Amino acid sequence: MRFLISLILILLYTVFGKAQATFNQSINFDSGFWNNAIDLALSEDGIVVTGEYAQIIDSQTIRVPGNVLFFEIGGALDEVLPLDLISAPGFGIDRERFPSGNLAVSDSATFIVGKVYGENNKLAIFSIQSGISPVDTFLIDMAEDYIIRPEGLLSYDGSLFVHGGIWKIGEATSRGIILRIDITNKEVVWQKEFSYSDVSQNSCNDLQPTIDGHLIFSNYHTYGAGTATVEGYELYKINSSGETIGVYEYVDNNGLAPGRLLSSAEGAVYYLTKYHPEDVWAPKDGWINKLNPEMEEVEWSTPLPSEPFSNNWEYNVLDFIEAANGDIIFCGEATGGGWHPDDSHNGFIARISPDGELKWTKIYRHPNMDAFPIEAFGLYRHGELNKVIETPTGQIIACGHARYSPFQLSAIQDLELSSRLWLLAVDANGCLAGEECQVVIVLDGANTALPIFDIGT
Repeated sequence: MRFLISLILILLYTVFGKAQATFNQSINFDSGFWNNAIDLALSEDGIVVTGEYAQIIDSQTIRVPGNVLFFEIGGALDEVLPLDLISAPGFGIDRERFPSGNLAVSDSATFIVGKVYGENNKLAIFSIQSGISPVDTFLIDMAEDYIIRPEGLLSYDGSLFVHGGIWKIGEATSRGIILRIDITNKEVVWQKEFSYSDVSQNSCNDLQPTIDGHLIFSNYHTYGAGTATVEGYELYKINSSGETIGVYEYVDNNGLAPGRLLSSAEGAVYYLTKYHPEDVWAPKDGWINKLNPEMEEVEWSTPLPSEPFSNNWEYNVLDFIEAANGDIIFCGEATGGGWHPDDSHNGFIARISPDGELKWTKIYRHPNMDAFPIEAFGLYRHGELNKVIETPTGQIIACGHARYSPFQLSAIQDLELSSRLWLLAVDANGCLAGEECQVVIVLDGANTALPIFDIGT
């Protein structure tokens, strides 16, 4: 009996130990700088991550090609496939390029959306049929005098849905756009455009299915830079033909555009704001709001964790998902943690219950490994986590990038060290092996707690 119990314990340890494997990976591509993870998903073979890196072509040109990376579930990197046709659909190198992601995994293939380098009116859809195989590419042509900006990709109901913004060359007004593409025939089934009144800029984000078989997305609108107009959002519910079923509007000058939303398994919709949706006197540090399934009433609003008087942390949510148990897991960027030069941007993950109770928050800080002296250039690098997923075993995986600030780079003077693609796996409580499990985790493998200073004693 004792032998049987021991055997069972060994088997459980083996299975769940692997299932709950935690790791911290940072990857630098020698051929470029600004290495960044855009999106990630689970596949039958492990973890799929889309990335990007900047290349200096000449003194006037920076090109941003992409790649797709395949990891084992334990974090080992299997393969990197270049996607040379991906280029920046927006302007500048920043995380807003694909705010809703550019990756979709179906039962038959992995799909990535991008743009044809140098051709603003062409979409590129990359398809990898199974495992690690040659990349098939097909192009979607828009009108020649238009610029399209893909901001997300969804695989649903046998189709691919590309969403983002589109505008005519020479005009300042942009419209949100959604294209439904037949995967088999590689043809556009329908194209719908969305805009709010006469505002100058619109974009469709976070398209996802609802529990009743429809689709929902957020249309972010603004009158553009240099105006004092408050930003606004519409949460659209549409059917499979792109026809509008319902709209929920809210105003929020959040500075975190585009807005994030989540369609839950119970039918409720979660969305992010900077301001409280009803209380104008409430703190303006960010709120996660739960909208009822009828899109008529906010059931509750939970503030993002903020501690301005202790460590001046401020949180910017870049993605959130629904866990298997109904909890909401979100990730993003936590700014603060001290005073110059030790204040920094850091990746964070947090978890709240379906009732809006904050369960835990973890901030992950990358130590400064190259900019010396530490006293002058700070203890930490910058970092952010822009996508998060949960595995069937409860493991939480997030991706983003870790980078040095321009001030720190002045001491390094090596662009290839400037930024690294970052892949992080933690357990259901946000902790990882080899590190102290606490609110702020320094990713140095030292497994030591941060010092606690008693002020005023």
